[in-house]
Amino acid sequence: MIKKTLITIALLLFSTAAFAQHYEDHGTHHKKHHVALFDGATTNFGHSTTGYSIGLDYEYLMSDVVGAGLIAEYVFSGTGELIVGVPVFYHPTNNLKIGAGPIGVFVEKHHDTLHNDGHDTVSNNVEKEWEVGARFNVTYSLHFGSISAGPSVSMDVANTTSLAYGLSFGIGL
Repeated sequence: MIKKTLITIALLLFSTAAFAQHYEDHGTHHKKHHVALFDGATTNFGHSTTGYSIGLDYEYLMSDVVGAGLIAEYVFSGTGELIVGVPVFYHPTNNLKIGAGPIGVFVEKHHDTLHNDGHDTVSNNVEKEWEVGARFNVTYSLHFGSISAGPSVSMDVANTTSLAYGLSFGIGL
């Protein structure tokens, strides 16, 4: 299932790049820096959980169609997870942004341990894990001057697969 999903996403990314025409932005100036706030939810298919997500992303436009940046997102699910990454973005049109890149996922896992010391006490052990994976993202933004807003969907593939979906609100600087 994961392999088919990754192949489908890769084909979509490559077909969009192959058939997209270079656009010219008449009358507006592209800002080199863009900062956005993500507000949405994340569904983790491995754990069958969905939690509230909030995140920030920064993009530096190296040209009209290519940018690179940083992302940070926190998922309020179970014990919570922090996702950080360094994606590369491709802009086939003025409103569409496609991104991919490596991510790191910081997860705290709580394990209850039963001690049979005559009183059956339970201790809560916290285990911290760092997982490495990849993120694939598609964002469609409407622009109002230097302000942007629109839906965003990201697929994270690490030890488990998750889907983040919601709205992105940004500003060009």
